[in-house]
Amino acid sequence: MRRLIFALAMLTATLMSCSVQTAEKKASAVAVDTTPPLKRYGALQVKGLQLCDKEGNPVQLAGLSTMGYQWYGQCYTKESITKMVKDWHISVLRLAMYVEEGGYNYKPEIREEMCNLIDICEELGIYCIMDWHILTPGNPLDPRYSKAEDFFKYMAKRNANKQNVLYEICNEPNGSSVTWDTIAIYANKVIPLIHAAYDSVGAPHPIIVVGTPQWCQLVDAPIKEGRYQGNGKDLDAYLPDRDARLKYDNIMYAFHFYAAS
Repeated sequence: MRRLIFALAMLTATLMSCSVQTAEKKASAVAVDTTPPLKRYGALQVKGLQLCDKEGNPVQLAGLSTMGYQWYGQCYTKESITKMVKDWHISVLRLAMYVEEGGYNYKPEIREEMCNLIDICEELGIYCIMDWHILTPGNPLDPRYSKAEDFFKYMAKRNANKQNVLYEICNEPNGSSVTWDTIAIYANKVIPLIHAAYDSVGAPHPIIVVGTPQWCQLVDAPIKEGRYQGNGKDLDAYLPDRDARLKYDNIMYAFHFYAAS
């Protein structure tokens, strides 16, 4: 009988403990900040090595990238993005606008469709990354990407009063001749055009993401001499340091992780 009473007492204590834990979890869930990310963080900035909100507090955005819009544009609607915001709690959406591969060079109307998606993201209170998606060829200076300057001038002028737009000026540069110096030449053409549009309305400079060599895997290329694909030095740990980072504010460098690569 005593064993039965003891067992019942232990079961009651366990159930009470589970009940308390469940209540604590519910209380914790209720306390989650549901303020839209754009309203919560405002105009983003880079301080030191950290992405920060308008007050200088470190932040981390979480989200996903679209697939090539020219192939699956019908998937990206206000309804589908709303679901990602409400159910998946994304705070950023990367708008991958291919230039080649049947993209912008062949369907220039995609530019205005990108603008529509930017507006939807703003309405839903999230950030978006306007990605000039180069892939093949991998050199951002290739003549096939000659529309980049006009594209970013237009986008920057249109969106200078918005706080939710980040710009990714070249996805995954690649090829044995595409060094950081090559990318920097391109970046130094495009970034001032974006800044000029924001300066004209007195807005802070937006976050600009710059791709790095070897499909954005050599993120240290701006500070490691010779850290380029295909020259036999990729794994050399004794390369001299340098500082060839871009001399602008609010710049970030892309790193794409590929498993077992």
